[in-house]
Amino acid sequence: MPLQTASAADFAPARPVSPQRLAAVLMVISEAAVIAQPSRGWIFALGLMSMALLSILLASRRRLLEVPFLWLVIAITVVFAFKYSLLPHAFPLDATYINSELSHEIANGLIAVQIGVLCHARFAERIPSTFLILGGLAVVFGNNARVHGANREFSLLLTVLFLLSLGIVAMTTRRRVRGPGDPWRLVILGGVVLVFGTAATVSSRLLRHYERDLESLVLQYLAGADGESAHRSGFSGAGTLSQIGTWKTTDENRVRVRVTSPTAPGYLRGRVLDTYMPTIGRWSPTVEAEPVGMGAPLNVVRPPFPGNFFRLQPSSATEWRSMEFRIDEDNHAATFLPLDAAFVYIDEATISVDEHTAVLRRRATPAPYAAFVPAEFQDQPISETVRRAGLRLDPETDPRIAAIAEELFRDCTTTREKINAVVRHLTRNFRYKLGIEIPPHQDPVAHFLTNRAPAHCEYFASAAALLLKFGGVPARYVTGYVAVERNELGGVWIARSRDAHAWVEAYDEAQGRWQIVEATPGDGVPSQRGSAPSDEFLGGIWQSLLELKDLYQEQGLLAVVRRILLMPAVQVLLLGAAAIWWLQRRKPKAAEGSADDIDAERTERDLRDWHKLLQRMDGAMARVGLPRDSGETLLDFAERIRRSVDPAHRDRLADWYRTYAEARYQPEHAGPPTGLATLPDLKGLARARPAAPVSETPPQTSSPVPGTAGSADRPA
Repeated sequence: MPLQTASAADFAPARPVSPQRLAAVLMVISEAAVIAQPSRGWIFALGLMSMALLSILLASRRRLLEVPFLWLVIAITVVFAFKYSLLPHAFPLDATYINSELSHEIANGLIAVQIGVLCHARFAERIPSTFLILGGLAVVFGNNARVHGANREFSLLLTVLFLLSLGIVAMTTRRRVRGPGDPWRLVILGGVVLVFGTAATVSSRLLRHYERDLESLVLQYLAGADGESAHRSGFSGAGTLSQIGTWKTTDENRVRVRVTSPTAPGYLRGRVLDTYMPTIGRWSPTVEAEPVGMGAPLNVVRPPFPGNFFRLQPSSATEWRSMEFRIDEDNHAATFLPLDAAFVYIDEATISVDEHTAVLRRRATPAPYAAFVPAEFQDQPISETVRRAGLRLDPETDPRIAAIAEELFRDCTTTREKINAVVRHLTRNFRYKLGIEIPPHQDPVAHFLTNRAPAHCEYFASAAALLLKFGGVPARYVTGYVAVERNELGGVWIARSRDAHAWVEAYDEAQGRWQIVEATPGDGVPSQRGSAPSDEFLGGIWQSLLELKDLYQEQGLLAVVRRILLMPAVQVLLLGAAAIWWLQRRKPKAAEGSADDIDAERTERDLRDWHKLLQRMDGAMARVGLPRDSGETLLDFAERIRRSVDPAHRDRLADWYRTYAEARYQPEHAGPPTGLATLPDLKGLARARPAAPVSETPPQTSSPVPGTAGSADRPA
């Protein structure tokens, strides 16, 4: 086998690496550290740092990549897209913000593109200025997370390191040209640094001061008709203390949940959270969700839409209360159910249920679902995992809350007494109000309890849950709707946006079951009411259409027709139509379009035409100074025209009135003849002398026209 000949590049001495490249590598390392700090993703960050250092060796050995740079960028994009879809980074509970996982992958992808620039032969001599833009975007996306306590200072230190490396790369990238203006350049540079430093300091202080307000505005802006809106409305994995308040005021009259049930559904839980993080004022779950098996309750009828039965909790009941749910498009990702629901019927192949019996679904779907609740209360044993979660308190929880709890429970011995003490304290000493101002860097619940500031349901529920936890009562924070509005026409219960609510579930050891704890004052709790008349009518029609749609999907067109024919309103309409048809058939045939009816209708139409024609002619004569007197018959007026109008016009005008009278009162019923419809030309009468007064009764004609003597033909 012939030996492989080494190329000249293999024996070439290593060339020195430019200061620009070294500064760029330092910049990439600082970026990776800035991104890894809030996400705790140090392993992946160390990998990026190692690749950046490796680029120095490749550049010194002239071993840089020769592939087209565009294909390299496309490959990096595809790799990180797959990584986000299959293995997204798991943030700590207290570090997530808005889409932090996606922002984290974008930031790492941008750093990977920077490493591609460092390792590519195209940029062996000089690194492009776009390298700086990529670094800035990576830090912006990577910092879309929360940092607290000592982590805040460490993150600030890493950010300063990144800014220094960014400045070094910028200075080494710029081509320096000596000239007479160099001293002024230093002054300008110092001014720019001062301006941007001042702006950054002020912006940072404002951001920290109005952090919660800005988050609320962003969440409200992002609200839309996709599955993620359930997360923004407080009905998913975590929730801040402003999400339900924002949801209540966003399109407050919009119907969010429709429930078909014989009794008021009441509290419908969307998400159950057990751990409060005071540093960010946010609730999160700590129990795991697992897929549940299928299983149907005894003695129930399958709902009239596609689906499968799933068991949520053990139950030996044989009698059930069923509820059918239809959810607004913005809440499809959440499954709202009552606390005691033991089975759910839903169009899913599989669902996951956590140990709080909250249902989690991977995909958003508008399909209806049904819940089955035992007719009688049953014991709800609590597992050790749920008990620990219900009693868990963050180490940084304000000790003043513990002091308030100790004072409240001084004389309490049972769980019921502790629950009553908390409810009494919050409902009597605090006021309900949507919106609350929380000073920066303070625990929102501690501020609410110690300052007794007016607030909304999220604060009352959070305070009640923490106080009960300090009292040794397992408690959890729940968000959802209170469905208490009744639409009688549609036979459904309705929950609107303003009915979104937060409450507490506490475990009563004596009763062996979870109890709903309502600690919000009465004016902040949705109360039972009826729908407005217009909403009642429209809601009833909409509910009927939804039910027919479900029936069509499940049983076909014949079932829909059968259901429509069995509707009372449809039966009344059919009976009424049949009665009208029968009465019409019973009428004599002469009454159906008889000759007399037709002749009467035609006569009435002809009379209207005669009156309009006479009105036109009388009006024309009046405009030339020769009006017909009231009570003057047509023949009398024709005779007066003969006596008072000049010979050039009198015969033509008098003949028109005589012809009208003769044709009008003929025995045959007919409209005006065509000759009369064209009025005589009266232009020549513009200067005619006034009509002479009638001094004597005109002589009777030998054959008077019937109906004209002694009466004027006035239009009806």
